[in-house]
Amino acid sequence: MEDVAMGAGRHRRISPGLITSFKGAIVAKMTRFTHIQQSSSTGCGIACLAMVGGISLEEAAVHLFGDTTPDTGRTLWGDMRKGLRAVGLEGIGNPTRVSAWHNIHGVALVAVSRTKENWHWIIYDAFDDLLYDPLRTGPIPAKTSRRKLVSYLLLRRSRYPIPRVPTSNDKR
Repeated sequence: MEDVAMGAGRHRRISPGLITSFKGAIVAKMTRFTHIQQSSSTGCGIACLAMVGGISLEEAAVHLFGDTTPDTGRTLWGDMRKGLRAVGLEGIGNPTRVSAWHNIHGVALVAVSRTKENWHWIIYDAFDDLLYDPLRTGPIPAKTSRRKLVSYLLLRRSRYPIPRVPTSNDKR
C-alpha cells in the first residue's frame, strides 16, 4: 500500500484501482491505463498500443508499421504482436474467440465487430471491468458496452529483454 495525496486530504491506495481515505471509505477509482483516443478512422490499433505501452500515438505507429502506415491503414494481429514486443509486452497464446466480457480473465487486446468486413481494437481490463475504447473519450464499464466481441489476446510483460533502439543522442 502507498499513501496518495488527493484533493484536500491524504489517502491510501489499497490496490492498483482503488484509493481509500485513511478511515477506509473508497474515495476514487483510478484507471490502470491512460485513455487515448484514436486520431483517424483506422487508428484504433495505434491508440490501443499507445495505451498499454504508455507511449504516444506517434511512437506506437512507428512500433507497428515502421516509417510508413500500411495502404489500408488497418492493424492486423501480426502488427499488434510486433508492436507489443516493441513496448515490452507479449500476447499469451493465440487470439481466442469470445462471446462475453466475463470470459476474459486479465488485461486483453480485444477485437470487436464494427462492420461485417472490419473489426475494431479495444483494451479490456478484467481487474477493473473497464473497456478502453479509442473511439470514446474515456474508459467505460464493460456492462455498458454493446460491442460484439470477436476474439481477444491476453497481455503480459515480456519475459525477454526489450532491444534498445539507438537514438541520435548516442555517442558513436
